[in-house]
Order: sequence, then C-alpha cells, then structure tokens
Amino acid sequence: MIPHTHVHQVVVALIRRDDELLLVQQHEPYEPGPTWVLPGGSVESNEFLHESLVREAREETGITILHPGHLAYIAQYDYPDEQHQLIVYVFEVQAWAGNIACDDPDGHVMQACFFPLDAALDKLEDDHFRHRCEPALSYLRGECQVGSLWSYRHDSDGNDTLLRGPDSSKVL
Repeated sequence: MIPHTHVHQVVVALIRRDDELLLVQQHEPYEPGPTWVLPGGSVESNEFLHESLVREAREETGITILHPGHLAYIAQYDYPDEQHQLIVYVFEVQAWAGNIACDDPDGHVMQACFFPLDAALDKLEDDHFRHRCEPALSYLRGECQVGSLWSYRHDSDGNDTLLRGPDSSKVL
C-alpha cells in the first residue's frame, strides 16, 4: 500500500511600493531567530488561494490586497520521511491599499516594513532556509521566468535538494 502524503498549501505576497518591497520579520518556533521574509501563510480549509492571500497579507502587514495579480512562481517541497508536501504559490500583487499595521493572530510576525529592493534582497539572503529564499531571490533578480516551478526534496539528513528550478535541464 502506498503511504498517504499530506499536502499543505501556502500563499505568499510580493507587495511593491515603487522600488520597494514589503517584508515581514517573523520568528517561527522552528527558526533559530527572527528572519525577514515575504508575507504569507497557510491556506485554510474551504479557502481559495486569493482569499488566503488577502487574509494573510492583512493579518501580517495590515495591507489590503485589492487585486492578487499574477502567479510569480510555485515552489514544491517534498518531505518523504514525514509523508508531507508543501506547495507555495507566490503572487505578484497588482493592487493594494492601507497602511502597515501587523495583527498576526499566531504571534510570529514581529513587524512589517517596506525596503528598497537591494536592501530587501540582502535581508532575504540572510534567511537560513535556502529553499525558501532561493526561488524568491531568483525571481526578484529577474533570473527566472514568471510561473517558474521549483521542486525540492528534503532528505533524512535534513538537507534540501533542488530537483527542478528555472533551468528545465535540472529535472531529475
């Protein structure tokens, strides 16, 4: 019998203001310390992706997404030992309104702030989870096409191996 794999969906927002990018500083229980990341979170039961995107952005940043825009890229993470997959949908938000005011019900987001793109890239590079920041950095630097698929597999030693990235020749 084939083991059942649980699939968890996450949405992430790329929210820009002129030449700036909105990041949130969070400290998840599994992280060694606070990290600057793109705002986003879990898709809840009976929620569409765009509904989750609006909710998560509002909770983590105070910003109201008026138009989710287009799908920037998708990242899939496979954790075979845990029979778990994570699929992350990253959206290039087209229209938004409001002011920054974090109200994260989970208490993991400490603050939200717009940064000039270069400074935002530097902060994203400091993320200790390569598999989380690598696709974002590549997309934001214009190194991969819109709609790219990234696939990673987590092994029993705790390593994440890129199986497929924007270079289609990397398909294993």
